[in-house]
Amino acid sequence: MRKHSWCYFVLPVAWLLYGACAAANPYDWSVRSSVTRIEVTYMPDEIVFALEAPAGPCPSGHNLRYTPAGADVVSKASNAKAVLAVLLAAKTSGQHVLVYGSNQGCQARFVYIN
Repeated sequence: MRKHSWCYFVLPVAWLLYGACAAANPYDWSVRSSVTRIEVTYMPDEIVFALEAPAGPCPSGHNLRYTPAGADVVSKASNAKAVLAVLLAAKTSGQHVLVYGSNQGCQARFVYIN
């Protein structure tokens, strides 16, 4: 019986680690849609945009907010420019974006162009 005693330790630890990783997702929803509106008034602190499809609990056409990520002001501004470029490219070319977001305040977390 001793040769399987490691299972009593390893399996619960593995299960706890899996649960912690699964709960660490920084998003609640994802949606693939076309961009209908982009507001740049709050750049570089925030980008507000709307999608043709509903995004989680946010209805179609509702403002989604993207807060740039980065360690300092310069990297946040660079991130804002990159996300704005993706949104503008998708809007002008008619391509879809894939957005991952949070239910709290219809917050966009990750933006991809497809």
